[in-house]
Amino acid sequence: MDGLILTDKPLGWTSHDAVLFLRRLLKEKRAGHTGTLDPSATGLLLVLLGRAARLARFYTGDRKEYTAVVTLGCETDTLDAEGRTVREMPVPALNRGALEEVLSRFTGEMEQVPPSYSAIKIDGQPLYRHARKGLHVQAPPRRVVIYALELLNISGAEFSIRAVCSGGTYIRSLARDISEALGTCGHLSGLRRTAVGTYRAEDALPLEPKPQADEACGKIIPLDMLLPGFPAARLTPVGADDVLHGRPPARADFILIPECPVDAAVRLTDESGRLLAIGMPAGEGAGKPYLPKVVLG
Repeated sequence: MDGLILTDKPLGWTSHDAVLFLRRLLKEKRAGHTGTLDPSATGLLLVLLGRAARLARFYTGDRKEYTAVVTLGCETDTLDAEGRTVREMPVPALNRGALEEVLSRFTGEMEQVPPSYSAIKIDGQPLYRHARKGLHVQAPPRRVVIYALELLNISGAEFSIRAVCSGGTYIRSLARDISEALGTCGHLSGLRRTAVGTYRAEDALPLEPKPQADEACGKIIPLDMLLPGFPAARLTPVGADDVLHGRPPARADFILIPECPVDAAVRLTDESGRLLAIGMPAGEGAGKPYLPKVVLG
């Protein structure tokens, strides 16, 4: 069973819970998600099944879209509602104009400090393990992009936003930084992922109430339809055989060689369009234009 299934992860489930449920439901041992959602978050979780699980690396950088609720006046050690209160501050009066002005400062490319409770590894251990031992270990800032921030609602000391951002962005950190820019502290009190790349949460399979196997099977996007934004290089039978054995096919064994940037991944397919592998350009003038990097068989 090879392909991608869009799931709507319920509150309280870990991302691993969702993957494990689908493995058992569909009787497919090979499965993995493309980007963690915390238990306190809901929404779109992409799960790759069978041979498609090898494609996970090509989805992790996709831009994400969230709706988030930020509660001001209280900061927690985890930067969300699950954590222990570590700081409290008065909350200034909020108005739409002032809040939108602050949000405008957080669009574009920026350095972001990840939360202490995160899966980023320092000295071979995820940060959350250091934090649970009472050790203050800070990950270096990472470059992220916030493409859009839209104020949705204000209610007392809470406000909700829509955020479109690059992969690797921590909305918990964004909530912390916006709160500080407002002259107070705060934490993320609600989060829902609404989109990953071109995929939307409204098209996902809800995992509560738990679906039946036939319902889940009907939601699987086939392997050959994955990564549609990648250029396709089509191969002759000889070239296809080379790729399936991990060998770079010769230029003469391509039916179609697309023009694409030197660092762009391509879909290597057979004559019928069946996806065989993901390749990378071998370099200008090479007799073998694409090198198979992930062979799907």
